Formats: sequence, C-alpha cells, structure tokens
Amino acid sequence: MMSKLRKAIRPRDYQLEAVKWALDRDGAVVVMPTGSGKTLIAALWIKELISRGVVKRVLVLEPTRILVEQTAKYIREVIGAKAVPIHGETPKSKRVSLWKKALVAVATPETALSDHSIVVGEGFDGVVVDECHHTTGKDAYAEFMRRTIFRKRLGLSAYIPRSRWPEIEEHIGEIRVWSWRDKRIRKYVPPWIGEIYEAELNGAEKKVLEALEETRMEYAGRLRGLVNTAIRWFVRDGALALRESLERETSLAALLSHIKPLLYSPDIRDLHKLDALERVLKDHEGFRKAIVFVDRVIVVKALTKLLRKYEPIAIYGRTKMKVDTRRVLEKARSENVKLIIATSAGEEGLDLPEADLLIIWSNVASPLRFIQRHGRIIRLTGIQSLKFVAYIVTPNTPDMDSLLDSIEIARKAGIDVPVDKEV
Repeated sequence: MMSKLRKAIRPRDYQLEAVKWALDRDGAVVVMPTGSGKTLIAALWIKELISRGVVKRVLVLEPTRILVEQTAKYIREVIGAKAVPIHGETPKSKRVSLWKKALVAVATPETALSDHSIVVGEGFDGVVVDECHHTTGKDAYAEFMRRTIFRKRLGLSAYIPRSRWPEIEEHIGEIRVWSWRDKRIRKYVPPWIGEIYEAELNGAEKKVLEALEETRMEYAGRLRGLVNTAIRWFVRDGALALRESLERETSLAALLSHIKPLLYSPDIRDLHKLDALERVLKDHEGFRKAIVFVDRVIVVKALTKLLRKYEPIAIYGRTKMKVDTRRVLEKARSENVKLIIATSAGEEGLDLPEADLLIIWSNVASPLRFIQRHGRIIRLTGIQSLKFVAYIVTPNTPDMDSLLDSIEIARKAGIDVPVDKEV
C-alpha cells in the first residue's frame, strides 16, 4: 500500500493500521496519544492520496505558527512533497503566491479563513485538521470547515472530550480512538505531555508593547532593566498586572507615565491569556485536578472570580490578609476541588501528586521554579492516567523566550520536557 518514504522511517504497525482505516473513508478522525506519531500518519495519508490521484492538493491546519513551520518541514523531509508554511506573519499580498505554489499548504485556521477564497480557488481538495478537538463552536477551525468542501478529510487529536464528538464527526468524519493503554503505543507515550497554547496580543495591545519597547531603547543600565520588567509583566501576566505596578509611586511608574493612557484604552484586555486558559480547561474536559501557576496575586484573585464556575481554590503568599494556609491546603487536596490557582507559594507548598493537569500562565526562566512547578505533576503515582502540562505563551515576545529558555535549562538539569526540540 505505502509508497517509499524519502526519510529512513519505518512506520509502526498501529500507524499503518490508522492510515489504512483513514484511507478507506472520505472523513476520518484518528485519536492517538501525543508521542505516538500522528504526524507520520498524516504524511503517509497525504502521500498515498496524492500518488493515487485521489486528491490534487492538500491543506494541513495547525493551531500555532510554531506547529505550522514544524509540520511543513517534517512533511518535506519525510515524503518530499512541496509543503509550504503559511501564517499571519506573512502579509496577505505575499501569501497569494505561497498558496499557488504549494502542493501541501500548512496554515493556521485563522489564516486559511482569512484567505478562504484563495484556498477554494486554488483547488485544495484534501485536508488534515491537526488538534481537531478545536473544531467546535465559534472557533476558526469550525468556521473554516463549515464553509469549505473537501473530497478527503483527516482529523488528528490526542484527546477529544465526548461532548465534542457529534460536531467534530459532522465537520470531519468518523472518530476512532487508539488508546494510550494499547501495548503497542504505551511505550512511546511520555509520563506527561507538554502542550503550547498561544495567546496573541490584539492590535491595541501590540501598540502598548511597541511603546514599551521604544521607551526601553531610550535608557540603559538599571532604567532599561526596569522597563524590561514592565514588558515582562505585560506580555506574561497581562495589562492588569502592569496597571497595578504603575499605580504605585515608583521609578518605574515615573518612567512609564506616558504609557498609562494606552493601558486604559477600552480595547486593552485585563488578561489577554484568559481565552487560552479557558480553552485549556475545555480541551482537557474531565480532568481530576488542575493547578494554574500565576506570578501576580492580583491575577490570581481576578482568575478566581472569572472562573468561579469551577469553584477554584486560590493560594498565594506575600499578602496582608490573614489566611490559614494549612486549612486552605487541606481543602485543596480534597477530591472535590478540581481547580487550584496559585502563586509561587503553591510551587513550594502544595503536595498534590494526584493533579493531572498543570497550566503555566506565567512562564519563568528560573530552573528551580520550573522544576518545582513540574514536581506537582511528574511524580510517580499509582494513578494510571495521562498527565498534561499546558504552557500559555504570548508569541513573538519575551514570554515565549522565557518558556524556551526554561525548557532548555530543565533539559540540562536532567528533566525531559516532552515539547518537540525543534520548537
């Protein structure tokens, strides 16, 4: 069945099984754990359909720019197809020629939706929807699939909540699950799985960041360091955190007095990462216990109110409030508590080996804090289930730099972080 691959890769039996099953259907969704090789399944599916003449061109949808670039490179290397990455970093006027020359186009759903008329006009008749659990509701994935007809459709995901099955099967096709408990697969699945969720700044927020960066260039030494700190607070924790800092009578507030009016624009969100956080919680529907690590107390308090439907417990230090930490921790360990939102006090103080979802809101490059946080989830326990760590990052900012630095430092310290090295 399979055409020869350009790269010396021997597909595993369950991967070939999944490809054959998907090829027999116009629409198919393969659910298989991270680490089991779903991207190779997609590459084999693409190669087989094109070589048989079933489809002429294939579109691959990826949720982030990182994955767009990474997947395009992988497809080029493995099957030798002309796979072209297309995303919002490239101006629309230049994207037209990219769509025209791509045998396989790899794009974010937002870009594909923006260029919808071009995609349709260029005759893409096959589609791979990676991370297809997003293909519901008002998400760009769902909107694009509702508006576009493909001859062949393949969806890929590590996990799809049961509540999303009907809509995903309607948009893409029949769902089949290959469990991480399968002996053929389990040896390839890491003890925990790292995922990156991007939280982009909107137009008004990008103007704030530009103003901060322009101000930074006006200074050197200690003053430049202060502005760097403000940039980090803004892109890592949100406008709410930076506003709080600039309300105090400090050197930083004086340096950035011209920034304050921009920060209070109605288009500036208090917490630009909130949507991504809610997406993480929905994507991991059914989690037993989740911990969200945040650096600023004001953000912890805001999230506790905004996520009240989860009845979260807040744990934070360095406040004037009298809190019985022992009682709070006891309550947090209860099976009835599903969500904990904590500052660095929780990094050292929480003992929750049963947590199966860790969410990093505030990325830090400190190796000690990185390892302390992950210690909440990577311990060996008697519970047989997958564990996930979701990193929420602001792309193309120092927030992303902090995440990548921390992963590299952790690896040097002997902690294997299962996020692709090419990222």
